[in-house]
This record gives sequence, C-alpha cells and structure tokens, in this order.
Amino acid sequence: MVSACDVIWLVGYLEGEGSFTFNKNVPVLSVISTDEDVVQRVANLTKQELKGPYMYGHNRKPFWRVQLVGAKAIGWMFTIYYGMSLRRRSQIRFVIDEWKKVGTSRSSLTRNRNGFPTVSGL
Repeated sequence: MVSACDVIWLVGYLEGEGSFTFNKNVPVLSVISTDEDVVQRVANLTKQELKGPYMYGHNRKPFWRVQLVGAKAIGWMFTIYYGMSLRRRSQIRFVIDEWKKVGTSRSSLTRNRNGFPTVSGL
C-alpha cells in the first residue's frame, strides 16, 4: 500500500522531473534521471520496472528510466493531479483529454463507487 507521504513525495518529484505525454494514442508518464536511487523509489511506488542504466556518450553519466503507459499512467495522473502546478495540470489534462478521444483502454481501469479511476495499492 502506498502511503499519503509517498504520494506527496511523488507529486513533488514528478513536478520537477516527470513527463506527461500522449504518444501513438497511448498516455505515458515517465521519469529519467542519473540518480538511480530516486528513480528506483518511483519504480517501487508505481510497481514498475526500473530500466537502465543507459549511456549516451563517453563523458556522460549513466541514467535510469521508469515509464508508465496506458491505464496505469492515467490512474497515477488522476491520483497526483491536484498536487501539481497549473502548468503540469495542463499537461496532464491534455493527455487525459486525448485519451478520452481515443476511447481505448479506459475499461481496463478499476473504478471506485463514484466512477473515478483508482490505482492498485493506494
């Protein structure tokens, strides 16, 4: 189970380092960083696999990545939405609106009694 403190930490981290996109009709929430321990924490909280290390060039630091796609990305976007800045909310709202237009994978979300998407483990 993810604690409220963990969600608050995740909101803060994603505010600065998160990416919210809609690629090839699929919502994507991703994090890339050279700090393995921090990206590992994101992976643990979201129950996703840590990818990496990756290298670009000889004189650059290795980096790691966590990526959530589809219904899982949407669920987390709903979870963190109200903790994000207006700019990030705008990005998230764009992804959700595009996802609604496509109309796929929404049925795979678990919903609460009010019809809002939920994330497993919260």
